Amino acid sequence: MIRSLALIASLVCAGPSLGHAQADKALMAKAAELAQICADTMPNSRAAKDALKAAGLNYRGSDGTYHVFTANGFRVVAGITVTHVAEQSCLVSVSKMTPAEANSLIQPWVKLAKAKPAKPPSTGLSGFWVGRFKNGPIRLGVIDQVDFGVMSGAAIAALAK
Repeated sequence: MIRSLALIASLVCAGPSLGHAQADKALMAKAAELAQICADTMPNSRAAKDALKAAGLNYRGSDGTYHVFTANGFRVVAGITVTHVAEQSCLVSVSKMTPAEANSLIQPWVKLAKAKPAKPPSTGLSGFWVGRFKNGPIRLGVIDQVDFGVMSGAAIAALAK
């Protein structure tokens, strides 16, 4: 099944944000580490799962589409698609992360993919880029607000074939 940033955003968006405090700097550093793990391992979801576990994240289960990992309690969340999904994706979120912080977090990946800004495919995305990554197309996005029940904040997402 082909998944898009629009679908991911619709699955996790909590609606318009009423404002955020900024995310903790140590949590943002952990999120940057996770984003790098995603960049290093995508589109190989097995390698991504192994690398997240090696980085000390706790596996919290799967909903059949995503494997969910957490760090610092539930204040940092990473989601990796299961292997049978045609388009592999990685999502990283931090408690109280603002869209501006998420935009900064995704910039190394945007540069790596030589991605260009594009029109977001749905509301709830404040940044959206398309590029090439490891010889295939990639879409990168900033999801303004996600709510996992135990934490909420902005998120970054990458989708690659």
